[in-house]
Amino acid sequence: MASLSSNLINTLINMFPLIVATIIGLYMYKTNGMLILLENNRTFVDQKAAFGPTVGSSGITGQLFLIGKSIPGDEYGCLQTDEIYPKPENWIALVKRGKCPFVQKVRNMQTYGASAVVVADPIQDHPIIMYSTGNVSDVKIYSTFITRSVYNVVLEEFDIDSKEVMIKLDDDDGPEPQVHSLLFMVFFSFLALFFIIF
Repeated sequence: MASLSSNLINTLINMFPLIVATIIGLYMYKTNGMLILLENNRTFVDQKAAFGPTVGSSGITGQLFLIGKSIPGDEYGCLQTDEIYPKPENWIALVKRGKCPFVQKVRNMQTYGASAVVVADPIQDHPIIMYSTGNVSDVKIYSTFITRSVYNVVLEEFDIDSKEVMIKLDDDDGPEPQVHSLLFMVFFSFLALFFIIF
């Protein structure tokens, strides 16, 4: 029994740096961002990509273009085109999820001169983090992901008198609720194990 208790204590001591690093990592890593419709200040949660630059301290503001409708192009952002079309200096591309890797969509929109890319899921309502396993050092613009419900609200904005849709992409304030939950779960599991042993 003493040997078992001693082994558990040694295991906990050895795992302590890993537990601390996990807690710090969970607290520091934020995936949530915000998409703000500037016309009415409606704010939605988006999921920042795991590649490319951050949104920056002041966020990114620009006119949102629905690729394939507002301007010509493949609505999924997968095909490159030589077509030239007028666009403002700061503009944000909205493309659909599917048919090619996320990073390909972002690279194509970067080639077109977009300041940022919003990838929308037209089917699922579950947020995901866009990532790439390859070298993404060439990606110089910010990108983010929105779910079907957010996408549908954004599409409604385009239907109102064919007006320009202005948005701001920004950081969310504070760590996400799921991160807080994970922190508490890890901490209290460790605390419970400590009291069981002693």
